[in-house]
Amino acid sequence: MDSMGHKHLISILTNEDEAMRQAIDEIFPKSQHRICEWYISKNASTHLHKKEKKSPFQYLLYKQISEEEFEELWKEMLEQHGLEENDWMSRMYEKKHRWAEAYFKGHFFAAMRSTQ
Repeated sequence: MDSMGHKHLISILTNEDEAMRQAIDEIFPKSQHRICEWYISKNASTHLHKKEKKSPFQYLLYKQISEEEFEELWKEMLEQHGLEENDWMSRMYEKKHRWAEAYFKGHFFAAMRSTQ
């Protein structure tokens, strides 16, 4: 923090590393931490094998919708594609505020969505 004149970062974009998330939460508690969309999309391809399942998830990842619409579409996606018991989807829902476009309104990222 000394090298930055004790100023906190406003926005941070990283991969999904848990140790990094914990460090950011501790050192920069007021910063908005976003998970790289490229990384999320790559993992979606691994955990949601069929395009029919991946497409609704991608929509929620990239589209600027309200938080209420996100919640409705998330529930609908889980039910339509039998993903209610999918562990990866459960983990992604828990951290939706770090990847879903719906939760970034009013946060400055200079149009950056990826670390790639």
